[in-house]
Amino acid sequence: MNVGTVITLVMLGFALIGAADRAIGCRFGPGKSFERGFEASGPLMLAMIGPFALAPLVARILAPTLAPVCDAVGIDPSVIAGLFIANDSGGWPLAMAVARDEVLGRFFGSIVGSTMGCAVMFAFPAGFAMTPKEKRPLVAKGLAVGLITVPVACFASGLCFGIGIAALLRNLLPLIVFSGFFAAGLLLFERITVKIVSAMGAALTFLFTAALAVSVFIKVTGKDPGWFGSFDEAVEIIGGIAVFLCGAFVLLWFLEKLCGPLFEKLGNATGTDKTSVLGIVTTTINAIPMFAMTMDMNDRGVVLNIAYLVPASFMLGDHLAFQLTVDSSTALPFLAGKLAGGAAAIALALLLTRKSTEKK
Repeated sequence: MNVGTVITLVMLGFALIGAADRAIGCRFGPGKSFERGFEASGPLMLAMIGPFALAPLVARILAPTLAPVCDAVGIDPSVIAGLFIANDSGGWPLAMAVARDEVLGRFFGSIVGSTMGCAVMFAFPAGFAMTPKEKRPLVAKGLAVGLITVPVACFASGLCFGIGIAALLRNLLPLIVFSGFFAAGLLLFERITVKIVSAMGAALTFLFTAALAVSVFIKVTGKDPGWFGSFDEAVEIIGGIAVFLCGAFVLLWFLEKLCGPLFEKLGNATGTDKTSVLGIVTTTINAIPMFAMTMDMNDRGVVLNIAYLVPASFMLGDHLAFQLTVDSSTALPFLAGKLAGGAAAIALALLLTRKSTEKK
């Protein structure tokens, strides 16, 4: 029994507990968390069907031009997918479609897409749009810290994929440059960098929404040109993710109920607070609720949570569920990378915010 199977069975157990509570009218509470898993399927469809549909077409366009350039510098073409697109939003199918080396395609499509790709598509725009204005300098600092630790996550994951150190470092060079560029931009030119990333996010949203519309048209009319991804395949994957999330949200409910005193002690020990620790736990499953929680965090807690968000968000939620659905063998390297990146982000954030804590 592999790691992916064990995790799936654990989440199934929590999902069954939630389902049982829902069957008796959500008398105890986990039934509501169970419902959240299925409620997530709508937003997931909006986010995922378009990129999945578009991936084969993009691969046909990029492969002839991108492959020779990448071959010349000794990197795999799938790096482009991971740098810009989250694994569950088209990064995986695009990486696998353009990859020259299957292992590198799985590497860039999973861990790189779920860290750097997710930062570009989600963490940057959501971090500034969903947090209070007065917290935005802290958000910028947290994002910069998180970006610095993304190569740590990807290096650890790459080793678990069995990629040689020389090949791994060579293929990670674009990521190191890219993450360093945005980290420096956030610290030195926050407003301009945010505008650039927001424009990139808006362009991707437009493109993926158009692809979603075409995919729906193909599904309804049956007129398939042959170069679009399968609508049914995307929906099947989303269904698998929703089922996984039913258990993940119930698990989060139990952690919140049972570990409150522990979270408070950890908050005091790290110079943050109970809400900050709960934010880390929440982000590990689903990052979206964490943004509203920043209102009740101290400054150090905000930096810590946003830093952790970049390499480790959705570790036991959407991203892991997606990887288990498309290729369960990626679960262990994926988790190793997310854990390493998350630990590095927390350590660096605590180190860089030590002076502000000492002043207090």
